Amino acid sequence: MEPPRSVIWRRGGYFGAGGAPPTPNRELRVQDTMRATSAGRARRRPKTYGDERVCAEKRCETRLSRYNRETFCFAHAPTKYRRMRGEFTAEYASRNS
Repeated sequence: MEPPRSVIWRRGGYFGAGGAPPTPNRELRVQDTMRATSAGRARRRPKTYGDERVCAEKRCETRLSRYNRETFCFAHAPTKYRRMRGEFTAEYASRNS
């Protein structure tokens, strides 16, 4: 019997299907030719900032996640202005100065 084209012949015999060509009772399946391994466990645990924390704003009862490092909830967090890189164009600088 001729093996299907998906089975590869190697020096030690057929590669896949347990080293033997598929028989009428046993079809070649992906499980027979590929083997998966787990990705493994992460090396470090995520940093936590304590349980049962609430927003630091008065009268705010919003509970903060243990993984959130901030002391305020999103609604009461102070505005953060991110660093802007690059240069303004001359037109923009003249208009906004």
